[in-house]
Amino acid sequence: MHIEVKWFKIIYDDFAKFTKYQERLISVDGFDYVEGSLILKNSHVDSFFSPSNESIISSLTSKKRDFLLLRSSQELQVIFKVVNINSGLIFTKDATISDFLNRVRDEEVLLQSLGLGLWEVPHLWLNLFVPRSTISDFNQGFLVDIISKESLTTGPFLIYPINRKGWDARMSVAIPEEEDDDMFYTVALLNSAGPAVDPSVIDKQNNRILEFCDKARIYIK
Repeated sequence: MHIEVKWFKIIYDDFAKFTKYQERLISVDGFDYVEGSLILKNSHVDSFFSPSNESIISSLTSKKRDFLLLRSSQELQVIFKVVNINSGLIFTKDATISDFLNRVRDEEVLLQSLGLGLWEVPHLWLNLFVPRSTISDFNQGFLVDIISKESLTTGPFLIYPINRKGWDARMSVAIPEEEDDDMFYTVALLNSAGPAVDPSVIDKQNNRILEFCDKARIYIK
């Protein structure tokens, strides 16, 4: 039996709106999944989008601006109760729950099928938990001043909120200590080295991000 889901993606050009609606969505009881990511000028357009949708996204990114992508699986009427339908560009498609959960595996198989060794490369990933109270400061220093200006994109950049109530003291992972806030953000820079980018270049960028957080007193975990 195949369980069908409505898989949707919404594109924003405003970080405040992007985080506002992400936080609203994860506050809805029974909501399945929310993820956010950054679309840069030279980002790869993933296989979710149809050829006509790809041309729309290419037109947007050609304006030398960066965009934010919110994705989830849920019934559209639930989405539209929470997210202003005019707040971003909305794309949807029907999929099975297994297709949705295995979306990264599908990308891996595609890269391996090309026979260019694009998957078998060093993955210099940086994963952070960022306090909700400083996510706007993090956006300015990280997304605007470092990532966008340097245009070093060799993998997806994810950013989305998490409900604190899903964590407790029995878990070994360290999360931000602002216990009076019911959410915090996870940020994942999933960069990969390769012929065009030396691992040391990614390492230096990761270190600049950590140094920025230290100077700005953004207490990441």
